[in-house]
Amino acid sequence: MAVNRISLEVAEGEIFGFLGPNGAGKSTTIRMLCGILAPTGGGGAVAGYDLRTQPEEIKAHIGYMSQRFSLYEDLTVEENINFYSGIYRIPPEKKKGRKQWVIEMAGLEQHRHSRTGILSGGWKQRLALGCAILHEPPILFLVEPTSGEAWVAGYHIVKEAEAIKEHIGYMSQRFGLYPDLTVLENIHFYADIYGVPRKGRDDKIARLLAFSNLTPFQKRLAGDLSGGMKQKLGLACALIHTPRVLFLDEPTSGVDPVSRRELWRILNGLLREKVTIFVSTAYLDEAERFHRLALIHKGELLACGTPDEVKGLMRATILEIRSAEPRRVARTLRTEFPAETVGLFGDRVHLVTEDAEKATARAEAILGGAGIEQVSIRPIEPGLEDVFISVLAKERDERHA
Repeated sequence: MAVNRISLEVAEGEIFGFLGPNGAGKSTTIRMLCGILAPTGGGGAVAGYDLRTQPEEIKAHIGYMSQRFSLYEDLTVEENINFYSGIYRIPPEKKKGRKQWVIEMAGLEQHRHSRTGILSGGWKQRLALGCAILHEPPILFLVEPTSGEAWVAGYHIVKEAEAIKEHIGYMSQRFGLYPDLTVLENIHFYADIYGVPRKGRDDKIARLLAFSNLTPFQKRLAGDLSGGMKQKLGLACALIHTPRVLFLDEPTSGVDPVSRRELWRILNGLLREKVTIFVSTAYLDEAERFHRLALIHKGELLACGTPDEVKGLMRATILEIRSAEPRRVARTLRTEFPAETVGLFGDRVHLVTEDAEKATARAEAILGGAGIEQVSIRPIEPGLEDVFISVLAKERDERHA
């Protein structure tokens, strides 16, 4: 079971953190909240709309940026098609028929329930093609013209380029942030997808570019951007239609520390617009940035509250152990203490314990017996990562009691 009995309430205009290790169920939960996946039980509301009965209304009021912002490899073929059906606003009465047509056209029937990430490159291209033609464009471009005179659907490619876009589908190699389009062209592309009116669009894009510090790079190809700049561009694309709720699925994954700080500056600036921001992350050191947060593990909610409230749930003591050989210290202690109570934090080791005095004496004896000298052990204030380790240890004890 990917998600089990999670109950959350997120206030308007707050940054809510959704924390947990890889495989905890964060992305699955977010996709249910976005109306992409249908829950098998329970219910809820996003921006005032019911998850079960009004998923299309939800999609019109949210922004969503996944970790990769492209074909979603942890969704099945059918789920990817459902997602892009929502983006293209295909009427509910046509969705089922269009989806089946795409699956048959692309020869994907045998893979419709397969996770996209396990498909070969060729099958992914077929799926991307299917997603590109869901809305029945009369003309599909797979290669963009680069020069000369030409007309498409009766429109001149230079003089009437904007009119052409209303009648075509376009699939790049990655079908996400398009590396062969500029920053500005990517934003305009998603503005078209989201149905952003032409009137006032240029001013809105200019504000987004300035807000995300992308103005100097607006003519640069997206494929030439750094990882951090691509994340900011993805964020701008997710904000172009002024969503009330913004879902960010691990937005800082693989991003350098400077870019991470810049992204958080941008997110905090959004609070002035009363945008509700729901962020999933595996980086527990980012937790202090959230107004409230939830800890999730194996699809179940472990704790929820403000950072201080979650820290207050911890009744155990954290022992900080310093040594010239921190990795060896951690390996040695894990042979004698429950593995989940021992954590490596940079050049230090943390040990979660209910009895600090007894655990200190035991750790000193274990490390001394292993020939690890010059070790200092002292109690410290817990961080959220310590709380997470402590909660996991408590869960294990209760499960085996």
